[in-house]
Amino acid sequence: MGYVDGEFPCPPAVIDAAPATGESTTSTSSVPNPAYKAWIKQDQTLLSLLISSLSDEVMHLAVGQSTSKVVWDSINTALTSSTRARCLGLLGQFHALRQGGSSTAEYLGRAQMLVEDLAHAGRPISLAEQNMFVLRGLRQEYRSMASSLTAAGTLVTIPQIADYLRAQEFLHAEDYPAHPEHGNPAAFYAGRGRNGG
Repeated sequence: MGYVDGEFPCPPAVIDAAPATGESTTSTSSVPNPAYKAWIKQDQTLLSLLISSLSDEVMHLAVGQSTSKVVWDSINTALTSSTRARCLGLLGQFHALRQGGSSTAEYLGRAQMLVEDLAHAGRPISLAEQNMFVLRGLRQEYRSMASSLTAAGTLVTIPQIADYLRAQEFLHAEDYPAHPEHGNPAAFYAGRGRNGG
């Protein structure tokens, strides 16, 4: 790893030769550095290993590169850039998340998937962010519950939001009759329980 991450850089190609006995110390000559030749040999072995393990999609990043570090850095830069773009796309989806005509189970399921995808992409979402965006996207009939949770400063997980929604539906069953397309948040909760979530 020291070769590819730069911790063990290439030594100089030449070094100053020690003056021979009886020579003045003011005149120095340069000689080939044996450590340089050994480093180049090891680095070329690592470069071959890296190139042979690359998939076709990233092989172009290694073309024309002369050291294992340069190949490693170019691959790292390319993958970091695509991960950053993926995170931005997922964050955009999360910010734009709205329940609309979907059931609470579908809505909370989409929210949970985005939270998990962002965590896998290296951009975990805090519970406060989850609450802000999930509660903001709920339909009108759940706004009073969302406002109460927000005002109280209570942070809740997505399965807990499903519980609150189920209670809200029970309390307001006559005000907002159940529609088949709205579904039941309990379905989301039960579905996650089968998977041990």
